Amino acid sequence: MVNRPSVPSIADSNRKRFIGFRVLFNSRFYYPVLAVLFLDLGLSATQYTLLNFVWAIVIVAAEVPSGALADRIGRRPLIVASAVCMVLEMSLLLAAPVNGGLVLLLFCLANRMFSGLAEALASGADESLAYESLAAEAREKEWPDLMAEVMHWQSLGLCLAMLVGAVAVALVFVVICVCAKGRCGQQQSNCFHL
Repeated sequence: MVNRPSVPSIADSNRKRFIGFRVLFNSRFYYPVLAVLFLDLGLSATQYTLLNFVWAIVIVAAEVPSGALADRIGRRPLIVASAVCMVLEMSLLLAAPVNGGLVLLLFCLANRMFSGLAEALASGADESLAYESLAAEAREKEWPDLMAEVMHWQSLGLCLAMLVGAVAVALVFVVICVCAKGRCGQQQSNCFHL
């Protein structure tokens, strides 16, 4: 008799995908410096606060419609759309003009709106997909263990992302400091002042 490798069940595959999606979705290395990033781009503190207010409103406004949409077209398309929104969110930050006035504000507004929409689209859709695949195999009792595993990996991913973000920001500041010293031709005691 030949031993064939066992094919993982749909629930097992969805378990891994669910954990991976949650880790990557929540591991945003720029979060510890989000306010600094937006202010350095040229926004005022008031504009930054209002943009985050818009972000929260988009989440609340899109939460129920995204749930109804998930029931109508399925959870997987919403998860994919959420990931696309995240890519668009990050792309807007990369393309945002520094000190760009109204154009900068519009880029950041779109960034916050895509971020809020991504949150609403993913909210519950990923959990439902994972839970329903467990339920289809009569393995609902594994749900608390899966959620504990998700929280473990999500926390680890978030901590690592924050550390990477901190190192990246520190390296950028060092480069700015070195460039500022080289450009001025003199030692500056406060080279982090932009």
